[in-house]
Amino acid sequence: MDFKTKLIEERKAKGLTQEELAIKCNVTARTIQRIESGQVQPRTHTIRSISGILDFDFFSATEHPNNHSIFWHIKDLFNLKTQKMKKISILGLIAIALLMGAFQFVSELSIHPKELKHGLSIAFDRDGSTKRIDAVFSNVLTFDSLVNMKSTLNELGITLTYESMRFDPDGQLTQIECEVNCKDGMSGGFAADSLTIEKWTGFYRDYSHNAKTAFCAGPCAGRK
Repeated sequence: MDFKTKLIEERKAKGLTQEELAIKCNVTARTIQRIESGQVQPRTHTIRSISGILDFDFFSATEHPNNHSIFWHIKDLFNLKTQKMKKISILGLIAIALLMGAFQFVSELSIHPKELKHGLSIAFDRDGSTKRIDAVFSNVLTFDSLVNMKSTLNELGITLTYESMRFDPDGQLTQIECEVNCKDGMSGGFAADSLTIEKWTGFYRDYSHNAKTAFCAGPCAGRK
């Protein structure tokens, strides 16, 4: 049912004339006449005023959801001039859902990091604490990569000492001998010649309470 037809029906049901309704809504009688005859489309504040006087929600009664696109509904959701509290509640729930979804997504990425074939992989627990550290050395690493890994691990409380290293003419790592000290009773060393993307070495430190092995150095690096 269109607005003008519903307006006439509700006005008469409340026993009001056009003039009486106009006075209560603080508009002219001519305005009500033109709205009911379909000559003009009422403004939002006029519809809100009429809805309040007649105690009837013309917004929901005259606008069927299927008549509007999703973009219209999104835009209307942010229009707090109508159904303010309801829309604030909906927006609040949407915001909470988005935040929880984002937190869950980040947590899943942190708890289940993509297994790397080289470099440094750090997984964090939901409370922000370090869950596991994997340091994997292969022939794709360069001197700068080794320096960055050493610096990052040092910030995490792990000392990495390079005993020896060798690079090919392209600057990629081919051999390494290293000592690692986690400063919590876990330490060890590893060494490897002829490093490749399929053949690597390194270490991991697993801080999980249910970890089968808390520390391992050597070929076990990068493997869960």
